[in-house]
Amino acid sequence: MNPTPILVVAYAGCRGLERPHVFFLEQRRIEVLEIVSRWVQEEVADRRQRRFFVVRGDDGAEHTLWVDVATSEWYRVG
Repeated sequence: MNPTPILVVAYAGCRGLERPHVFFLEQRRIEVLEIVSRWVQEEVADRRQRRFFVVRGDDGAEHTLWVDVATSEWYRVG
């Protein structure tokens, strides 16, 4: 995995679980039209959680994004 830090505008619903709404990639604003899949990964060594999202953007592409739950920092895989 080669994560790239990105700026994400996230939405936290009534349950407080963040999901990406808009993200910026190489100075382009991409709106999330659909969350295709999502999952949580927990590292065994340090018990850090990462929430992964495969999203379809208004650019027509699918992107894999994840957030480090402890730091709230977002990344893009790829």
